[in-house]
Amino acid sequence: MSSFSRQAILLLGILLLLPLVGLGQGTVRGRVTSSNPNAPITAATILVRGTDPLVYTTIGEDGTFELRAPIGRHTIEVRSIGFLSRELSVTVLPTKETVLDVELEPLDVVLGEVVVSAPYDKSKTLDPLSFAGGRSFSTDETYRFASSLGDPARMVRSFAGVMPANDSRNDIIIRGNSPIGLQWVLDGIEVPNLNHFNAGIGLTGGQVSMINTNLLTNSDFHLSAWPAPFGNALSGIFDLTMRPGNTAHHEGWLQTGYGGLELGFEGPIPGGRESNYLISYRYSVPRIMSGLKLMKLPAVPEYQDLTLKVNLHADDRHSLSLMTLWGKSFIKINTEKLVSTEDGMIDIEDEGALDSYNQLIDEGSSNLIIGLTHDARWSKQVQQRTTLSLVRTALDLDVRKQLKESGELTDNYEQVMKDTSKEIKYSLHTDLTWHPDLSSLVVAGATGDIYQVDYHADIPIATDAGTVSEKGRFGVGRLYGQYRYKPSQRWALTAGLHGMMTTLNTHKTLEPRLGLMYEPAPSHILGLAGGLYSQLQPRTFYFARIPGSDEETNRDLKPSRAWHADAYYDWAFAPDWHLKVEGYYQHLFDIPVQQDPTSAWSMLNVGVTDDNSIVPLPSLVNRGTGRNVGVELTLEKFISKNYYLLTNATLFSSTYTTGPSSKRWHTAMDGGYILNLTGGGEYAISKSWTLTADLKSTVAGGMRYTPLLREQSAAEKRPVLDAERSNTLRMKPYFRTDIKLGFRHPGRRITEEFGLDLQNITNYRNVMSMTYNERTNDYTAMRLQGFGIMATWRISFTVL
Repeated sequence: MSSFSRQAILLLGILLLLPLVGLGQGTVRGRVTSSNPNAPITAATILVRGTDPLVYTTIGEDGTFELRAPIGRHTIEVRSIGFLSRELSVTVLPTKETVLDVELEPLDVVLGEVVVSAPYDKSKTLDPLSFAGGRSFSTDETYRFASSLGDPARMVRSFAGVMPANDSRNDIIIRGNSPIGLQWVLDGIEVPNLNHFNAGIGLTGGQVSMINTNLLTNSDFHLSAWPAPFGNALSGIFDLTMRPGNTAHHEGWLQTGYGGLELGFEGPIPGGRESNYLISYRYSVPRIMSGLKLMKLPAVPEYQDLTLKVNLHADDRHSLSLMTLWGKSFIKINTEKLVSTEDGMIDIEDEGALDSYNQLIDEGSSNLIIGLTHDARWSKQVQQRTTLSLVRTALDLDVRKQLKESGELTDNYEQVMKDTSKEIKYSLHTDLTWHPDLSSLVVAGATGDIYQVDYHADIPIATDAGTVSEKGRFGVGRLYGQYRYKPSQRWALTAGLHGMMTTLNTHKTLEPRLGLMYEPAPSHILGLAGGLYSQLQPRTFYFARIPGSDEETNRDLKPSRAWHADAYYDWAFAPDWHLKVEGYYQHLFDIPVQQDPTSAWSMLNVGVTDDNSIVPLPSLVNRGTGRNVGVELTLEKFISKNYYLLTNATLFSSTYTTGPSSKRWHTAMDGGYILNLTGGGEYAISKSWTLTADLKSTVAGGMRYTPLLREQSAAEKRPVLDAERSNTLRMKPYFRTDIKLGFRHPGRRITEEFGLDLQNITNYRNVMSMTYNERTNDYTAMRLQGFGIMATWRISFTVL
């Protein structure tokens, strides 16, 4: 019996044992606030669209509300005179309360008359300072996306401009940029990497996310031209916000799937004004199944994580929140078993390439994030948020290669790479928001980071790699300020500055940010934004040494920099539908390259997903450049009437140079085009059973790689690249279609959800990487497995 059959029988048995008694109503509660304290909300109506008789309620004096709504998916509309109305898609369950925090935006006051209503742009960012290059996403909607597997990083691959490099990792490649250009932000805390199996300081992706959509509320994803409060990034900002726990009742959930076996609880804290907690623990499902002899894998990934958030409200003016995220992962890989056995996870075109690929890999990592945030309202117009945080990252990567003797493999191995780097980042961040009047907004803040590092990395098999051995401290400081002026409902302007300095060297940056938004007619929006952006190099690079030398040759490297320009037109041509055309241009400069003028190496190609690690090189100089240009077309229907649709097309070019007189080459991420189709819906089979179905299909140009110098490669028995033809070869196009089917059944105390992710239903094997085949003196494609099935099961329940 297959491992999948055993899992299915086990889950079916659990389902049959649980009480399945349907109910007709659930609770929706929350709070309604104004985005501008100069225009407080004194009255608001919350209604459930499409109900007959109409289900509605009004807010109390403290802005809170509670209503009972029919079970199922509904559109909740929040109205208040003088404010933009808001619509939110929610799933109402009898065993889990839906908690909403709704912020309304004030309308104009013209000649003493209040404009009563106006459309609201659901796709615009939650950040009022972002005018182009970003979008918000509803976790209730995006959790539905097929192929996302509950991972926010995989979820955003449905958006225009995001390149799906391969299926083994969740690196986020935005508009042709390297994934190391991304900045993760969680509850206002900058985090280097929010993933398990982190294989290097500076990488931003992994195989499994440490946080999932169960714990998030609506958040922002910036693809370019982000506002002044964000910095130290070149490609994008993933600004995630954890949701609060339920403030009235204790609830829990138990779930199994790709992210692991998860148990979570949330609820109120006694004695506090709306104080609450949220806690979740996950453990690796493959490790559990392997331990029970229910699954046989060539490599068993072990991972676990714990997330805690506590919100304490002292009074109406002060609140305190504690956020903790801990994660640990380990995997032991014998690459021969990974690709050659009947249980192998990777398909290889030529078995002879195994002779060049036999490696033993021990990869472990751990992460700890602790953040303490104080929110204060000093007056009606002034608020301040201050966060003290600690972020700890520890790696343990050991890679060895099997040696040959007389053409035969032996039991001896040579060291390929060893990285045991650790770092702790202590941060203090404060942000001040001032609303002078209805039309103005001022935001200013400062961040101070102290890094305590213990870096040790050695790659003896690589001829140009450096060694890293550093134990010490360094600091990074930043200041920012931004002003937004909205003279009417049709116009808005913004301007800001972001500055950064580090104790690593004397280089400083000052970055202007600008934005303009214009609404020429109802339902039509034009946006323009841009500015200068910079990012420090991956931190271990600053301490790279030439083997045998004590000189740190990269200590004077400048930050990489880029000019961004982004413009778009958005047309909301029907309720819940919109069409968006967006164009962008990015000029990158001060990019580290090698001093050798014949080298084609550039920092813009570092972190590509076929790399298992990040290799610090010594003796780099800031003379490289890059250019990203593209256009994106998006047609989207937000979820309503029980279905949604998101389809987009991207045409782009991503190139680079290594100096003023060098050739212009394609970057490794220059696939040229991306096509996405994402959609789904749900259907009530009966009063107590709901069927959900979702589809995701993607076609994208293949990643690029560099031809070999055949004679030199054969002589040295290793891949020697032809730098004169950098990235002129292309992998075959990426193609994948996934279908997600599920059932939801609400009961008195328990709501059950069961789903099947039918992955890669066409069995198209995407290329993971191109590896050197010593036998043929050529590349061999390593491809991931084709069709697969992932079962998920979830119950949510009321504790008290």
